[in-house]
Amino acid sequence: MIIVSDSGPLAYLVQIGIADSLPILYEQVFVPPTVMRELCHERSPVSGWATRPPEWVTIAAPNIIPADLLLDEGEREAIAPALERQADILLMDELKGRAAAKALGIRVAGTLAVILDGDSHELFDGLDALVRLESTTFYASSELLQAVQEQLMSLRENPD
Repeated sequence: MIIVSDSGPLAYLVQIGIADSLPILYEQVFVPPTVMRELCHERSPVSGWATRPPEWVTIAAPNIIPADLLLDEGEREAIAPALERQADILLMDELKGRAAAKALGIRVAGTLAVILDGDSHELFDGLDALVRLESTTFYASSELLQAVQEQLMSLRENPD
């Protein structure tokens, strides 16, 4: 399975200590150069991690970056290799970017989906990860966070 990650999900997953579950869940993890530069920025809470990323991160520049997408450079550069490599999933949280990717036929998942996947594969405690996520700058509606929490609790009650 191939995934490409935008900066948001990767930064949050690093911050809450579950990023190392990505290669276990999804095998190949590609990150575009612009996204890595964003993560390395001195104000980034994960700059230390990003300056020396783990070996499971493959930095992959796209051949062509779509200029017609009204998104920031990092999002455009994340969508491009997702298309070129026919990625199974693009990790992106930003709504406009998600909509643009879906319009191009790319399957999109975000930080919360990784928490659900990792919990269901028993790689980490999803409820604990959700609590740690809520202590970052991550934003989701209270309804969405409640729905994810209920899903995680449901997984505990019905493990099959």
